Amino acid sequence: MRLHEDGCFELLGRADRIVKVEEKRISLTAVERMLMAQDSVREVKVLPLTEADRVRLAAVVVLSGAGELALQTHGKKALTDQLKQALLQVVERVALPRRWRFVATLPTNAQGKVTEALLTQLFRPERPSVQWLHRGATEAQAVLDIVPELAVFDGHFPGSPLLPGVAQLDWAIALGRECFAPAGVFTRVDVLKFQVPIFPGCRVHLHLHWDAAKSVLSFQYLSGEQKHASARVIFHA
Repeated sequence: MRLHEDGCFELLGRADRIVKVEEKRISLTAVERMLMAQDSVREVKVLPLTEADRVRLAAVVVLSGAGELALQTHGKKALTDQLKQALLQVVERVALPRRWRFVATLPTNAQGKVTEALLTQLFRPERPSVQWLHRGATEAQAVLDIVPELAVFDGHFPGSPLLPGVAQLDWAIALGRECFAPAGVFTRVDVLKFQVPIFPGCRVHLHLHWDAAKSVLSFQYLSGEQKHASARVIFHA
């Protein structure tokens, strides 16, 4: 609690920053303290993220020289696994951060403060959640929830956001690779059409078709009777 000159009190919250994760009370301060004890960590902030109505912890880490070397040598998964194993010596598994960001410096506002809002921005999703309705050898269908929090809406456009065409193409190719594992490399896009804009809050269906003989991935984004976009993606060995 802080007393201001006008006689009013400001509640500052608990110093140990308690959050509830799966009915367990977790001290963010204690998790940060344990991470700071590791040779690979120079600075760290742990925060709660709400995803699909569930609270999970996330960690934003500034690495030490040793940590940078470990990241470059062994990769992100090995480093995060090492940090999680260290945490398990003192906390329950539910307190382990599920998402990690390694940054050069912690983000600060104009007053030089590290805020939870700025940290949360680092975890904005690049792709929407995907619910597969069908996955076969040549056909696949998925439902994509185009939530407003997607990072691809940044700057496109202020005040009137809509989903960029390049994001639609990138997602279709990535999900096509996930379903059909096409051999060869991306060569070109044919018959690319963007017909109806996709806005934040939309739920769209992505239809994928794979022609292995021709190495062609066809896709369509649909919602109801509306066709938002379609194209044919050609791969070459």
